[in-house]
Amino acid sequence: MTSTEKRLAEGDLNLENNGDYRLLNRLNLEHIRLQRRSNFELELAANLVRYIDEYYKMWSALWEGGTSYIDDMREKIDQQMRYSEQVQKDLDLLPQRIKNQSKTISNFIIQRDNKLNIQLAESNRRIAEESRRDNLLNLEMAAATAQVAQETRQDSAAMKTIAVLTLTFLPGTAVASFFSMGLFQWPFQDASTVSSPLLYVYFVITIPLTLLVYATWVFWFKYSQAHYKKSHDEGLLKFEQDLKARVRSATGTW
Repeated sequence: MTSTEKRLAEGDLNLENNGDYRLLNRLNLEHIRLQRRSNFELELAANLVRYIDEYYKMWSALWEGGTSYIDDMREKIDQQMRYSEQVQKDLDLLPQRIKNQSKTISNFIIQRDNKLNIQLAESNRRIAEESRRDNLLNLEMAAATAQVAQETRQDSAAMKTIAVLTLTFLPGTAVASFFSMGLFQWPFQDASTVSSPLLYVYFVITIPLTLLVYATWVFWFKYSQAHYKKSHDEGLLKFEQDLKARVRSATGTW
């Protein structure tokens, strides 16, 4: 019992498989056995003293003082009774000592469980934080992917626009300008009359018209790009806010 108390005071516990609890249980059973034995010893000693006293009263007159050995026996029995009474006092203290050690072990187990719960909560918090970071990283990757897709779509739209403009204006302009507008005189009258004096009108009209068409196309392209970017950013921001709200409600870390 004393060695167990010393180990508990030094914090040297055997919590695996409830080793200390089993030890205290064995000590408790042993205490019950010793308690019964001590009670029997005290009861036996009291009976012996009573019988010796009666025997002494009965035969002391006949022996005429030859009862010294009875006195010695009585003294030995008294010594044994005093020893048994001291043992009885020690046995009376054992239940409280066992109870105190059980409480100590329970407190150590509670402290260990609290530490484990704190570590588990910290691990869960870290896992939730890592999950939140992963979600934000996935969100950033999704935004980058959407941006790349948008730029690809815009490049595709620009190529389509250029192709449409080319297919629409270039053939007709080339043919109509050089063969159908009457700026050239066919057949040639002489070398000086191959081109019309009004040839400059073609360039005066064609160049501004071409610039106007391209300016209109650039304005339309930039407007559509800005409009799409605005709607895309608004949708992405709303998605990010919804995701953060779900993460906050799930982890409770923000």
